[in-house]
Amino acid sequence: MRYSGYLTISTLSPLNVTYNITIDSFNYTRNGTVTKNSPDPYVYLSSSFYTSSSSFADRFKGIHLTSDQPISVSHFSYFYEYLILPYHEYPGVSQYEYYAVSTSSYRNTSLSQVLLVGCINNTVISIIPTVDLFIPIDVQKNGSDDILVTKGNSHTITLHEGQTLLLGKGNGSDISGTHFISNKPLTVITGHQCGSTPDMIEMPSCHEMQLQVSPTITW
Repeated sequence: MRYSGYLTISTLSPLNVTYNITIDSFNYTRNGTVTKNSPDPYVYLSSSFYTSSSSFADRFKGIHLTSDQPISVSHFSYFYEYLILPYHEYPGVSQYEYYAVSTSSYRNTSLSQVLLVGCINNTVISIIPTVDLFIPIDVQKNGSDDILVTKGNSHTITLHEGQTLLLGKGNGSDISGTHFISNKPLTVITGHQCGSTPDMIEMPSCHEMQLQVSPTITW
């Protein structure tokens, strides 16, 4: 969530499939065409596109990718690679649930993190952390104070399409299991700036990790 990276875009279709990438806050647009035998393996994403804090300045960094036929999209950098999942509204479903997946670290300055991305306007999200987290009181307000939401308690926010909120905690904390309940589908990307397994803590060593989690309705 800190460095530049790439998207790989591919399709199983033998015919031309057109894709479009937009980042409204940067006036960024990229169009491309892929086929089964001709993917687009290195779509560069500048580090300036990445959400690096919970501040209002980082609230508008959603990346919107559309295509006229099915495609497969993955994100990779030097440190990790993961599959990007499309958001989907399920008929008759009014509640979506997600859980953070992370780890701890021997490095107290590295954060266990989760990134929330709004896909639809007026998405109301209840955040129930497994560790004490500072969260903006009003994510729609520039200069909003943070509130300390203690383990097991809840704080509710609203995100609109393309808005982003990064949450995290250091000091060896692990936010795994932090629970998100929303009235509309979200994009939830979770991981660690430099996470460690128990063996890695003893070495000591750590590695950046990142993945997108799906809503529990798909489990």
